Amino acid sequence: MKILEIFVAVYLIVSGMHSINDTIDFKRDEEKWPMRPLPSGLISREELGIYGIAIGLAGVALSYIWFTWQCALFVALVLFLGFIYTKYTRDKIGYLTLIWIPAFLPVGAWAAFAPETLFTRLPWLLYLFMMTHQIAHIASVELHAPETKALVIGLEQKNEPALYVLSIILMSIVGIIIYLVASLHWIYLLVLLALTIVSLLSAVPMIKDPNSMENLRKANMAIVNYNIFYWLALAIGVVL
Repeated sequence: MKILEIFVAVYLIVSGMHSINDTIDFKRDEEKWPMRPLPSGLISREELGIYGIAIGLAGVALSYIWFTWQCALFVALVLFLGFIYTKYTRDKIGYLTLIWIPAFLPVGAWAAFAPETLFTRLPWLLYLFMMTHQIAHIASVELHAPETKALVIGLEQKNEPALYVLSIILMSIVGIIIYLVASLHWIYLLVLLALTIVSLLSAVPMIKDPNSMENLRKANMAIVNYNIFYWLALAIGVVL
């Protein structure tokens, strides 16, 4: 497997998307995260915009050269939809419109190596898993103001821990379905259940005090680690 090529392509795609979005979000970041490189003046808006577009296009090109045109198509789709989200849908519809965009990344990875099976069940179960993970990540990444739209309407801060818990439960259900469909090694299932328990425990302080940034940070770290160890467990479950 082309490990180095995968690493480079993912880096270019994700960095390009975030750089473009940060360029668009300049005014918002000045208020919420003034310590970031762009608001703090470490880099100009024009420089960051050019950098984001350049490495994003490089990610698309290399995905086509190294892998398949289907993979490159999904990469371009993620970059385009990320731009649409930041520019329009987040504020007009709600921040949960993000969840389905990064979920295309595992589908694009699938298309890089097995495009002929792209429309079978497994790649789209991975898509669904990634969507539910994004819900948990967004619910734990920051305190959303009551007037901020979640999906058309606002979501009170006290209800975000419930959204976090629900998404973890849905992740575990989808993960179990993936285990059954793909006939993975039992180690995958063991890690999945352990990650689910740890993540649910991280929700307890959030439920007790949904306005605590420290509780939010701990939950966010739990869900970030969930993502890392889940994909490692999936890889091990396939190999064994």
